[in-house]
Amino acid sequence: MNQRIDELEIKLTLQEQTIDELNSVITGHEQRLGQLEQQLRLLHTQLKTITSSNVTPAGEEPPPPHY
Repeated sequence: MNQRIDELEIKLTLQEQTIDELNSVITGHEQRLGQLEQQLRLLHTQLKTITSSNVTPAGEEPPPPHY
């Protein structure tokens, strides 16, 4: 009976360690995801600025050189 209890305690300890490790990984992923979301918002804003300033309306664009 004592051996069985010891085995269960060992399994519980290993599970607790695994949970702590997984929690650390998830926390790191959440932080990285936040950084990537911030970068994406910045790139989106920059792209909108670049696109709106560099796009010529269709009627004002000169025809291609081969015409």
